[in-house]
Amino acid sequence: MAGPIERPDKLLPQLKADIRFKKENVVPGLSRMIIGYFKKTAVADTIAVYVESVYQNPDGQNGLSVLIATLLFSVQIYCDFSGYSDIAVGTSRLMGIRLMENFTQPYFSDSIRTFWDRWHRSLSEWLKDYLYFPLGGSRCSKLKTQRNILIVFLASGLWHGANFTFIIWGALHGIARVIENLVYPQRKKMEEKMNPAVRIIWGGICRVLTFLYVSFAWIFFRADSVSDAMTMTGKLFTDFSVTSKTLSAAIELLQLTPASTILAVGLIALLFLYDLGVRRHREEDILLDGSVEEGTISLRLITLFWIVIAAALMQIAAGGASTFLYFQF
Repeated sequence: MAGPIERPDKLLPQLKADIRFKKENVVPGLSRMIIGYFKKTAVADTIAVYVESVYQNPDGQNGLSVLIATLLFSVQIYCDFSGYSDIAVGTSRLMGIRLMENFTQPYFSDSIRTFWDRWHRSLSEWLKDYLYFPLGGSRCSKLKTQRNILIVFLASGLWHGANFTFIIWGALHGIARVIENLVYPQRKKMEEKMNPAVRIIWGGICRVLTFLYVSFAWIFFRADSVSDAMTMTGKLFTDFSVTSKTLSAAIELLQLTPASTILAVGLIALLFLYDLGVRRHREEDILLDGSVEEGTISLRLITLFWIVIAAALMQIAAGGASTFLYFQF
């Protein structure tokens, strides 16, 4: 329902083929599903408690609470949507059907262009092939090329919902993309002159700035109205006060304890390593590396076991599951 959005020439032949149970699909399929459920139940649904409390009452927030909610929503929407895609990919794999990777570490992008090469890739490719290219793509004048980019991003916003908040969200990404195009030649020349150490630092700065910009744009995506989004944006830049009350409220709503914090950080780091592996290697190399020898238990299976246990415990603490965010679009 929400992706990956597969092409007919890739999916239909697989559906028409003689599908038979193969044991080599069980471990990678179930592994991927478990990772997806963990992202959704243990991370996204837990974070949603605090994010919802902030967005339901934008007038009662200060800059710090808006900042925390903004950063947490970035994590929430990624874990919710990529978790959904993981479950879809894993379920299909159990039946021997291969789906494309829909997310490849988008928050480690060093530009908006790279972000959209990694975020909801199947939708990005659909918009590119069926809207951007028919408009002329980059095969026309520079001005019309930038126009085409803006149209595609505005359409992407409208695709998510008939609300001005989504259109503004799309416009923010489109404007950033156009600016990147205009300054790309200068950026490339500057980066070519950097020594390796400076280039690494510069790359890190670009990744942080891209993540912060994407997170800022999510405010308009998540807010119920433009006025709510503007209220929260205003507080973020004009009412930034660090108070113990704000921090204690976040800790209480997220039900953080020293033990749960360490566990959450460790498991999220594990997710990062897993996603990094999926991006850098073929899926078979990540999920089918090695085998369980007689009398031993693989580290992978132990890890998956503890992810399930942690997800169950954290889900109980969160007080119930919620639907996937992208079901509403």
